[in-house]
Amino acid sequence: MSTKKPHIEGEEGSEHTHRTKKELHPYLRSLKEHRFATVGLVVAVIALCAVGGFAYYQSQQPGPSVVSQIVDTVTEEPVVVPEESKEIPRHIDGVIVPREEANPHLVCVMIENAAFGGVRPQSGLSKASVVYEVIVEGGITRLMAVFANDDDDKADIIGPVRSARDTYLEFAAEYNCPYAHAGGSYTAMLALRERNFRDVDGLKERGFYRRAGKVSPHNLFISWDDLQTLAGGHNWRDEAPTYTPWAFADPLDTAARPGNDATNKARTVKVGFGGSYDVEFRYNADENVYERYDGGVAHKDELTNDVIKTKNVVLYHVADGDSIEGKGRINWPVTRPEGGDVDIIHDGMVTKGKWKKGAASERVSFVDADGKDIPLTRGNTWVEVVPPHISSSIE
Repeated sequence: MSTKKPHIEGEEGSEHTHRTKKELHPYLRSLKEHRFATVGLVVAVIALCAVGGFAYYQSQQPGPSVVSQIVDTVTEEPVVVPEESKEIPRHIDGVIVPREEANPHLVCVMIENAAFGGVRPQSGLSKASVVYEVIVEGGITRLMAVFANDDDDKADIIGPVRSARDTYLEFAAEYNCPYAHAGGSYTAMLALRERNFRDVDGLKERGFYRRAGKVSPHNLFISWDDLQTLAGGHNWRDEAPTYTPWAFADPLDTAARPGNDATNKARTVKVGFGGSYDVEFRYNADENVYERYDGGVAHKDELTNDVIKTKNVVLYHVADGDSIEGKGRINWPVTRPEGGDVDIIHDGMVTKGKWKKGAASERVSFVDADGKDIPLTRGNTWVEVVPPHISSSIE
């Protein structure tokens, strides 16, 4: 399609016409420039009047003007560096606390669990962050409770304090904590000396006392404050603990917990130590805790008269142990490079994995099939050492 060129009068060919265009060209260009300048000036004046009028209108309105807001927006603000979190998980139990309270000094205490001699209910177990239960001799279990320096929730009375046994030293060594006991087996006492434990023997140290109304040797007690005094007197509070914390997570929401038909549900946990030492943890869904029963009877803390509750239960399966001293005492292999099976129970569910502990001073870890840490729920933990001849079940 061709476009017809517009006709310009006198365009075709004459020299006069060509010369006239050359003479007029500078004038036409000047005229165009003046016209554009004039239009630009008019537009600028109109814009300036509009901005001024708008600014005046805004100045009559309540609150900051749009202009001032724009200025504030473009004004360079100083870079704010986020403060370090003021609250972090406490190393021993994962509970969120102020940063300065996250790595408290610990004390490990041997506590009796005999079903005779007026031992039960014991004092202070509900205040412990971690409790280990191991069968000692004669089918009797004994406990080692790990207490943190929490003055807001301290145990005013702890006991009955009983004697040291070898297996517990493998756990106490993880924390390098003051280890409170009342004498002990020959091999345990030898290990305390040779391995330089922070030894607090209640038969020698001040602060321990025999409680009236109870029969010896089941009547030795001490307060948390006195334990702290003893630790300070040995200069054991000068160094912060250096153990590796376990992995912890927030409790599961109710909807996220396993239902009654789930294969990983854990409503009842049983360990058949035998008779009065049979252990049962019953899940309280309303509080999301496990309540402990000993020999079919609710296990209470004398301090509160309430059933002992825990957020986590760990079934720590071990191989056959070594008989020592010829008195029915056995040292259970809770430390070995290949580890063993473990059941981690919390939030109404169970997770199966492996425990790993290559050396006595190495904190035991709990890992899944991929070697990743299995998290516990924030809060206290009961660890049940389960040898091959002891039955256990999770339902």
